[in-house]
Amino acid sequence: METFKLRVKIGQHEFEAEGPEESVKAQFQAWKDLLESAPTAVRAPAASAADPSTRSAVHTTDAHLVPPQTEGPSRSAGNGLSDEDLGHVFQEDKEKQLVTLRVLPTGEDRHSDGLLLLLYGFRQIRQQHEVKVTSLKAALQSSGSAPDRIDRAAVPYIRAGYLMKSGSGKGGKYRLTNKGVAKAEGLAEDLVQQLT
Repeated sequence: METFKLRVKIGQHEFEAEGPEESVKAQFQAWKDLLESAPTAVRAPAASAADPSTRSAVHTTDAHLVPPQTEGPSRSAGNGLSDEDLGHVFQEDKEKQLVTLRVLPTGEDRHSDGLLLLLYGFRQIRQQHEVKVTSLKAALQSSGSAPDRIDRAAVPYIRAGYLMKSGSGKGGKYRLTNKGVAKAEGLAEDLVQQLT
C-alpha cells in the first residue's frame, strides 16, 4: 500500500499528514474548512494548488508547496500559551540543547503525554519541529519520566495521528502533526491550570 504524504503551509498555519490517500484528503479538507471559518486575515485561498484532489500524483514524497519561514515565530504565536505559561511547564537547557518538563503528566498515558509535551516544548521554545530519538530520551530522563523505550510510548499516539516518526533506531526523529500540536497544547494548558 502506497503512503500519501501532504505538507502545506499558509502563513503561520501548517498542515501535515501521512497515510492512506482518502484519509489525508479528508484531514486536509477539514483543515481547509477550519481556516475558511477563521477571521478573514487568516483564511486559506478557496481554491488552492495545495488541494490534494489536484495533486493525486503525490504518493511517496512530501508536497512542500510553501517555502518554510526564514524567521521563527514567537514562542506564543499561534497558540494560547504565553512565554510565562511555557515557563511553568518547560525548562530549556541551552548547553545540552534540551527542553525538559518542570512538571510531569500523570495517569496511564503519562509517558506518551510526556513525549507529546516534550515535542511541543522543542517546537515552541527551540523552534525545532523534528527531534532526534536520542534528544527525546535525554529530555525524558532529565524530566524524570523514563519509559523503557520511546517507541513503545509513541505507538498509541502515532496510531491516533498525533505523532510521526521518520528514520529508525537512534537515527530516528519524531515530530508532531497538526492534531498532535493541538493535543499537546491542551495538555500543557491543563498543567498550567493545575499549577496556577
